[in-house]
Amino acid sequence: MNDSEVRAGQAKAEPAIAIRTDVIIEESDEGFARLRIPLPETRFRRFLSFIFRLPGYKILILDETGTQVLSFINGRRGFSELAGLLAEARSMGDAEAKGSMAAFLDRLASERVIEFCKPGGCA
Repeated sequence: MNDSEVRAGQAKAEPAIAIRTDVIIEESDEGFARLRIPLPETRFRRFLSFIFRLPGYKILILDETGTQVLSFINGRRGFSELAGLLAEARSMGDAEAKGSMAAFLDRLASERVIEFCKPGGCA
């Protein structure tokens, strides 16, 4: 086995850590969260924002479960620990919690609410 294969095997073994991005979170009394997600700054978007008076952010509403899962994300927990917390909080099986957590984290990442980093921080 050469060095690159060893490093590739180590990279696969390292769990990714989810961290929150610069999102403004407003929680309601009902347990819902309203996220203000900044939009990427481009010349075209600035032009459209000027013409149509568009905000520089978009809104994403999370239900009680989504708000609770978002509160679990602290930049130190890996996927397995997050799924375990969800399973415990919602009385779910491990497989169901892992599936739900994977789908939810993918959605948050696609909306730029979180990003994934290796343990030790993002580069």
